[in-house]
Amino acid sequence: MSRHSTFFAVACHRLAHALIASAPDDDDAVVAAMRLSFSARTHTGVEIHPEASIGARLVIDHGFGTVIGQTVEIGDDCYILNGVTLGGRMIGDARNGKRHPTIGHRVQIAGHAKVLGPVRIGDDCVIGPDATVTRDLPARTQVLVRRDQALEFDRPGARPHLGPLGLGGDGVKPLREARA
Repeated sequence: MSRHSTFFAVACHRLAHALIASAPDDDDAVVAAMRLSFSARTHTGVEIHPEASIGARLVIDHGFGTVIGQTVEIGDDCYILNGVTLGGRMIGDARNGKRHPTIGHRVQIAGHAKVLGPVRIGDDCVIGPDATVTRDLPARTQVLVRRDQALEFDRPGARPHLGPLGLGGDGVKPLREARA
């Protein structure tokens, strides 16, 4: 893989998408588009279904493990990091054939985040690392995963222990409290 492999993945998608869009009933065009998509996935680790609709200037950075499903729609100027899934919630889950998310313009999606189902993500949203989104988000929303279970030792040799409500014992405090 080259350092520009995610650009290659998006370029292959645009070609595969154009093939299907120009001749949706032509089996040869559909097979060629699927083969191109498979080849891009094999070489880059980024899987973009040829029927997904992607706006201008999409950047997939460090994209290995990223999956973009068949009915996904992505707006312009979006930024997606590695391991992101834009997919369906379950097999056969569809509202009028739409199983995957619609992503607005200028949306940033951090590593290993998941946006699942036929949800709408508004313009200028930021979805943080490891977040799972299964509901619509209005424009300019930020979604961040809270890490209450992260621990920090406040004395050498202390052993991790979580008491009720995640409160530490034996010299261990939840990270957010230990730094306060």
